[in-house]
Amino acid sequence: MMGVDNVVACGFEFAAFFVVDYFIDLVGHAGIMYIALVGFAVRFVVYASIRNPWTVLPVEALQGSLSSHLSICLLVYYGQPATSCRKIKFSADSL
Repeated sequence: MMGVDNVVACGFEFAAFFVVDYFIDLVGHAGIMYIALVGFAVRFVVYASIRNPWTVLPVEALQGSLSSHLSICLLVYYGQPATSCRKIKFSADSL
């Protein structure tokens, strides 16, 4: 069960890396952060009320997709000021 769980989560993480740009353009950085927060809350509620172990697989698909979307969204969001401001680039180069 643990192996299948990891395969599902990693498969959805890998697939999400290809579509994250579309979702950033569609809902924005803050929208993805809000969606991920709600998705993680839903995941915890489903884990708390689970009866059949096989129902973990759709939840892990959700977790894999949300965690990869959130991590890439945060990296892109934090990287914008550093690439758009020449002063920050020069101060970072001097370090």
